[in-house]
Amino acid sequence: MRTASKLMLTTLVAAGLVLGGCASSDADRGEPATAGDLAGNWELVSGEGPDGALEAVGEPITGSFNFEEDAGFSGSVGCNQLFGPAAVEEGGKLKLGPIASTMMMCEEPVMKLEQNYLAALENVDFAGMRDGTLILSGKKTHMEFISAAVSAGDDAAVQEGTGAAPVAGTWTLDSGKSADGPLLPVDGAAILLEVAADGTASATAGCNQMGAQVSAQEDGAISIAGTFSTLKACEDALMELEQQYMTALESVTSYEEANGQLHLSGTDTELAFTAE
Repeated sequence: MRTASKLMLTTLVAAGLVLGGCASSDADRGEPATAGDLAGNWELVSGEGPDGALEAVGEPITGSFNFEEDAGFSGSVGCNQLFGPAAVEEGGKLKLGPIASTMMMCEEPVMKLEQNYLAALENVDFAGMRDGTLILSGKKTHMEFISAAVSAGDDAAVQEGTGAAPVAGTWTLDSGKSADGPLLPVDGAAILLEVAADGTASATAGCNQMGAQVSAQEDGAISIAGTFSTLKACEDALMELEQQYMTALESVTSYEEANGQLHLSGTDTELAFTAE
């Protein structure tokens, strides 16, 4: 079964935040966070939810939490995309929800993990920071995250000659295909990808603004991880294209760049761009 996260067919699965006592001491929760502290993409490094440790088949799972002020949050542990409004108040108080989810079926262990992660997000009522670590806590809930940019740097970008400099620029998709078929613009809207030298990337297919962290090696290897999206509702065809484009970007593993042309490829994926 497919385990890639999805951002379409949204269905309300929870009706707000469950408030209550905390599973962590004040020291464990960190210093109260602001909206500016939370902004960005985060990867789960450890966590406990109402149903126990956030682990899959005995192994730690890399989950995600993405926050954009005025746009809300999204998160995933490898199957469906969870998302909804979010508000940070004075003193680190955090309100998440109502939380919605896509409705993809995945392997049973991942689905169980996802339910525990969803319950943990529902219980969160406090956001804290400690030495660059984001801590979300609440009743029977304690989760710690590191910046996705830091994680990507640990994995690849700290190596000499890496980062995203080889593919930095603003690119327009000329043609593309993925496992779900060809990527065809809707109503003439350009499909764009913008990559900064530090690896920060944004993309759009004409509706929401997507973000990610890119690591490109001089030998042609590339990874696009930590994807997230704003939460605007658009026409169905555009939302489907947007999800297809995000999934295609996540599957990319190699690139070729020359003479103002960028070609990204991966399993069942071919994307051809021209520099703006």
